[in-house]
Amino acid sequence: MKLKEKYIYDEGSDKITICYEPNRKQDNTAIKDFCYDYGIRLEDFNISVIIGENVTNCSHLLTGCKNFNQPVMMHNRIINTWEMFSGCENFNQPIILPDSIKICEAMFRDCKSFNQKITLPAKVVKTTGMFVGCESFNQPIDLPENLTISIGMFKLCKKFNQKITLPDNLECCDGMFVGCSDFNQSVTLGKNIERCWDMFRDCISLNQPIEIFNVDCVCNNMFQKCSALQPEMVTVHLRKTSNKNIEKRLQKMWGMEEVKSNVQVVLEALPPKKKVSSIKYCLTANKKYEIKKQELQTATVEELNAKFVGFYNNQELSSLEMTMETEECSKTLVVYFENKKICISIIDEISNKIFYYDSGEGDDSIEIAGNIYPRHMITENVDILRDIMGDFMQKGRPSKRVQWIAEKI
Repeated sequence: MKLKEKYIYDEGSDKITICYEPNRKQDNTAIKDFCYDYGIRLEDFNISVIIGENVTNCSHLLTGCKNFNQPVMMHNRIINTWEMFSGCENFNQPIILPDSIKICEAMFRDCKSFNQKITLPAKVVKTTGMFVGCESFNQPIDLPENLTISIGMFKLCKKFNQKITLPDNLECCDGMFVGCSDFNQSVTLGKNIERCWDMFRDCISLNQPIEIFNVDCVCNNMFQKCSALQPEMVTVHLRKTSNKNIEKRLQKMWGMEEVKSNVQVVLEALPPKKKVSSIKYCLTANKKYEIKKQELQTATVEELNAKFVGFYNNQELSSLEMTMETEECSKTLVVYFENKKICISIIDEISNKIFYYDSGEGDDSIEIAGNIYPRHMITENVDILRDIMGDFMQKGRPSKRVQWIAEKI
């Protein structure tokens, strides 16, 4: 057995244990170092891999190992799997993804032989390019409810043809099935999906019912070159507007100038706009400042943000409460401040849940505003808070651009 700084190689069992834990934004170069030390070409590396218990970052660990096709043992502390198997053209081993993983971006990029059943952990929120270029992949897969971004997840998976249920929280699925030439399944896009550019482009076998519920969804080139798709298979929910605007939306969907006839169009009435009903600032001197309702009705998001920045920079804020109440929702954004540390949560009285902002950093606890919170629920980045406040004021829900932990109240 030979011990190196980044790996332990057991020649008897021909296994390598990865010991190297790089910084979050760096790649894990343990395999590259091993190949250099033993005079092996990276593309010829083909030894069983064990991820050491201390390792959470497996970014690019096996990238470029073209002939690699051995078992990989993972553990439940791994967080970063960015392009972990990218370019492993011969890899086709069963693999169990740890429950700790939240992001699976480009994990199996160009694994042309890979065709194993994968169970996505419940915490996964992003699967951008996860199977891009996996030409042989055709396994059933369940998408977790927390998934919000899935750009190009199955891009160029030519043989993929499995039933897919898009979760309610999914917001962006641009290019999700681009070039899936065998794909021919019914798909429903829910009301939270905001972007689906190129979603089915070049799906030349597709001819199943597709329904799009979000009236504001951006669907440019969604069905471009879907040569088998009959227009009557598509149902689009749109706002009540002029025929000309409807024609433009349908033109953009097919990426062509002529309007596809026979598309099923459902016209939806404009929903009532959500508005913040109250904002309360509490200062460390136990003074309270509440913005008047009349001021709220006329203020823009930028003006309200400016008001917050003024308090944040010139007064020591202890807490902030922002409430939105409509017939459909009752939510309160609650923020606690202490020594420039910020704890952010959104209370949803309809779903009976509280959503905590999750920075993903640190495992220990910290006291703020008299309560003990895990460190990953705390941030010092006020720009993140301002983004969340802006989304809350405009949409009345947690920002999809940051991570959240949901708990029952």
